[in-house]
Amino acid sequence: MKKKILISASKFTLMKNIFFSAFFFLCLTKIVAQELSIEKIWKKYEFSSKGIAGFKSMNNGTHYTKPGNDLSILKYDILDASDLGKTLVDSKNLVYNSKMLEYDDYEFNSDETKILFLTATQAVYRRSFTAEYFLFDIATKKLEALDEKHHPQTLAEYSPDGKMVSYIYGNDLFVKNLQTGKITKLTLDGKRNKIINGTTDWVYEEEFSITKAYAWSPDSKTIAFLRFDEKAVKEYSLETYGNLYPEHYEYKYPKAGEDNSKVTAHVVNVKSGKISNLPMVSYEYIPRLNWSSTSNQLILQTMNRYQNELTYHLWDYTSSKPSYKIIFEEKSNTYIDVDDNLLILKDGQTILRAS
Repeated sequence: MKKKILISASKFTLMKNIFFSAFFFLCLTKIVAQELSIEKIWKKYEFSSKGIAGFKSMNNGTHYTKPGNDLSILKYDILDASDLGKTLVDSKNLVYNSKMLEYDDYEFNSDETKILFLTATQAVYRRSFTAEYFLFDIATKKLEALDEKHHPQTLAEYSPDGKMVSYIYGNDLFVKNLQTGKITKLTLDGKRNKIINGTTDWVYEEEFSITKAYAWSPDSKTIAFLRFDEKAVKEYSLETYGNLYPEHYEYKYPKAGEDNSKVTAHVVNVKSGKISNLPMVSYEYIPRLNWSSTSNQLILQTMNRYQNELTYHLWDYTSSKPSYKIIFEEKSNTYIDVDDNLLILKDGQTILRAS
């Protein structure tokens, strides 16, 4: 009896293997029969798994938007299951220099009158990138480049009041006034492999998982940012291949025990352009900067080089004369992890953090 059961199980396994082999062969034959191309694989993503992306919840809480098949932006009613979407932005209006705008992402401003489009995204390192940004006015249907002179940019975002857009170009911080179209360069000393303003160096991108090193105050009057002086950091050379001749690429790469970038914190007044320094006690890293969402209080986190000491520094800008104090310190015999789980409560006196 036991022998018969073993034979039956063996036959079943054999039949199962034959079935799945045949099924796999048929699927493979169907795929091979299609004409493959780089465009189909990496531009149109015809062979990628399907997903749901591009949803943007709207201010009223009852509608959301999503790109259509032709890249029009459609508006849907959350409460109406039969709603097939109404055209909020027609793709025929998303044409710039006679070319259709093929965007990677989009973002509304605070009153949902304008849309910031992210296009032509190009990776730099693991998380950093450059892109071409465009602004669209929903009422006038006008499409324009964020900055025709200084591009590609990175890390563009609206001010909290939705009236300005900040971005990084050439290691400097810029702001565009959406009402006047005026562009202001807020920092002046940015230079590759020398000075970085508003974004991070390679170390911060790898070790602290951040590339954006600036933040708007809730009242849209000032921007806090980090400045990286990497002149003392030694360079590392790479040969990049792909063209007829390899290209020589150099970037700042501090190995263990070598000099890191000297990082300092600053606040710039968007209207006047005045930059104020934020001096702090001895530190090696500034892995995070956070404004309160309801008041003009700024928290900077600093760490020592061993990354086993963490300090919170608070600048209070709620009065005409900013005040400063250390509000929290943590020390450990081991490495302290840094994350974004920090919340300043409305009372301005309490913070919540994960540890």
